[in-house]
Formats: sequence, structure tokens, C-alpha cells
Amino acid sequence: MTREIARSEFIAIDAKGAERPLRLGIHAPLQTPHGDWACIIEPDPVIGGPRGGIVGQDSTQALALALAFVRGRLEDFRAGGGRIAFDDDSRTDVPLDAHFGRSARPVLPTTYEDDYASCVETYATLRIFSDDSPPEEISAQLALEPTTSFKKGEPFSARVQRPRPQHGWLLCTKGLVDSKDTRRHIDWLLDRVFPVASAFARVTKDGTLSDVYSFWVSARGQGGPMLSPSQMQRLATLGVECMYDVYFRGNDEGASRLTRA
Repeated sequence: MTREIARSEFIAIDAKGAERPLRLGIHAPLQTPHGDWACIIEPDPVIGGPRGGIVGQDSTQALALALAFVRGRLEDFRAGGGRIAFDDDSRTDVPLDAHFGRSARPVLPTTYEDDYASCVETYATLRIFSDDSPPEEISAQLALEPTTSFKKGEPFSARVQRPRPQHGWLLCTKGLVDSKDTRRHIDWLLDRVFPVASAFARVTKDGTLSDVYSFWVSARGQGGPMLSPSQMQRLATLGVECMYDVYFRGNDEGASRLTRA
């Protein structure tokens, strides 16, 4: 059991005014069997976070990333209309800059458009292709399970018997995220892989390929998909490209793709 090294207790007030205690506990970084370090954050509905902790190359990075993750989750809560307050009679707002240090560069919160009128359907997939690492090994290193995977040498499908040239590990938002805003889907993927950024860097080095594939069907040919500044920042940190596969309603190939996907 790791030792708690920091604790703060606040009040989380949601957009409807409902209050609940918010307990922020951070444990000392602990070295993992892989040689990196994990910093455990006590579970709280507002903060969330991976069960295995926030992983860094060394203990300092793990602790710094954990604090940055906590601050980001608190900022997300406030961006959704909530408040983080001290447990006093006045419910004084917690100044995050004073508590966590001033951010180097503020990033505007994403305003999603879940009923995006110009989109028929969208989803996003984080894809990892490797010559040497089978999908179960990638899952073990990331502490994440894919929605789809395959091994090198397996046939593409029952219809296409050509062998696959690489192992594949895919995490897809289809059926898991109900939104026509591609940013919502990409954020869902990033929220899962960013806390294990160091493990992701190990998995994707030495010729292993990774990208985010975003499928988009346009309703009218105007108002296409977007990326937010924070997404571009996180994608760049991970070294992951984002590609768009765009179809138009009424397009035969796009329609057939919808029925196959």
C-alpha cells in the first residue's frame, strides 16, 4: 500500500447547485514492474483517473502529471457549470492558480455540439499497429483493453484470406460515445490513454505505428469535423497523428461503409 503524501478537502457544487464532499488524496509515486513510476490518486467521482495511477518516467514526472491531471479534471468540472469551493459558510471558490500554481498557458474549454446538424454519424478509433508486440502485450502495458484486435498472419476476414502484415490493437468509440461532435469522441480516447502517456511512448517506439482514425459522414457538405486546441496539444504530446475519413450522405461508398462498420 502506497503512502499518502498530500490531501485536500473541498466541496464540489454541480451546475444545479447540489453539493458533495470532494476529497483529493495523492499517494507517493511507486515504481512499477516495467521500471517507470505510478502516482495513485484516491478515487473520487469528480476526479476519476486510472486505477493503476498516473504513470511517469520517474517519480518526479509521475507526481507532476498527477497534479496536472487533477487540476485539469477540476477545470473540466468548472467548465461544465460546477464550482469547487472551500468548506466554509460562504462556500468560497478555490483559486486553482493559487492552489496548484499558475498554468503556463490557459486553454479554453471545449464547447461540444453533440447534435451537430451537419453530421450524420461519427466515431473515432485509436489504432496501434506493431510488427513485434501482439495485442495482449499492448493491453498489459497500457492497462487498457481494446474494442478490436488482431494478430499478424491472421486473414483480414472470412472473405479476404490475405494475411495481416502486422498486429493490431484498436480502441473505438462506436457504440460507446453518443455524440455527433468528433471532438467528444477524440477526447474520450485521449482521456483514457493520456494518463498512461509514458507506457504509450514505450509501446509506440521502434517502428510501431499509431494514429487516431476519425470516421465522419456529412449531412450536407458544410460544417466539417474539428479539433480543439487542447486536443492538438495532447495529440502532439503523444506523437499521434489524426486522420479523417469523410463521406457525404447519399454517397454510395459512404452508405455502404455505414452498413459494414
